[in-house]
Amino acid sequence: MIISVKTVTAAVILASPLFVTQSDPEPVVFMATSGSHRFTSPEQSRDVWQACGAKAPNGKLVRTFTRKEFRPAPRGTRSKLLCGSAKWGYRHIKDRHRDDWQAVANYLGQDWRSFADWAIEQTLKAPDSAPAYRQNNDTYAYRTPIQIRDEKNKVRARYRPVVVIAAKTKNIITAYPVAQR
Repeated sequence: MIISVKTVTAAVILASPLFVTQSDPEPVVFMATSGSHRFTSPEQSRDVWQACGAKAPNGKLVRTFTRKEFRPAPRGTRSKLLCGSAKWGYRHIKDRHRDDWQAVANYLGQDWRSFADWAIEQTLKAPDSAPAYRQNNDTYAYRTPIQIRDEKNKVRARYRPVVVIAAKTKNIITAYPVAQR
């Protein structure tokens, strides 16, 4: 299922060949889409992630994301990505899911953080349904479909990123892409 998004952003297709397979006679340019939203290059990204050095406190803000409000999910429309620890936040995502994000970003010739930023933003702003509540850890999981398309608009891969936020603090616990068939 592809989400329907009422606001349309300008489509940006990266101009250089980004991922080539042995069977491709010519280089193939890839782009990622979520509904009508297109992944843009990091240079066009509006929000920059703040650094989380080894000595940075767990509570240091990395980035604030806007999210769609659902009931009974946490009130408000903002969720923060904090430096966190090995169990939650940026450090957890970096340590446990960076390779997963990089595998998807490789299609686009991008770094994992730029693509993860875009996917987290799209997932929170336009989830495909109300977030699923997980009672065992008091969190909500947001999901949305993402497609990787070639220059002919053919879908080459499908993913459904998951972004988990804490019910009480509304902070991002984790985020990772899930491959779809």
